[in-house]
Amino acid sequence: LTPRQRRVFMANQALLAWHMGKPAACREFVEQFEEAFPGSELPALLHAALVCRPKPTAAEEPSAEAEGILSERLAAAPEDSDRAVLALAQIQARGAAAARKGKRGAAAADA
Repeated sequence: LTPRQRRVFMANQALLAWHMGKPAACREFVEQFEEAFPGSELPALLHAALVCRPKPTAAEEPSAEAEGILSERLAAAPEDSDRAVLALAQIQARGAAAARKGKRGAAAADA
C-alpha cells in the first residue's frame, strides 16, 4: 500500500470503531495512527472527536480536553493545521451556544 492508502486505511479503522461505540479500540487505532504518521493532522482530529463524543452518563461534553488536543496540534504545526483550526472553532462555538442556552434557561426559571 502507498503511504496515502495506509493513512486512509488507518483513519477508517479508527472511524469504524468510533461509530461502533468502541472507544478503547478507537483510541488504540488513533495511537497507532499517530505513531505511523506523526506529522499528520488527522490523528489529532480523531482523538478530539473521540473525547467529544457525548456519553450517556456525562452531564456535559469534555470540550476542554478536545480543545487541549487541538491546541497542541496547532502549536506543533501551525502551517499544516487548517482542519484543526476549524474543529477548534466548532468546539468553541458549541460551548458558547450551550452557555447562552444555559443563561436563557436560568433567566426563564427566574421569571
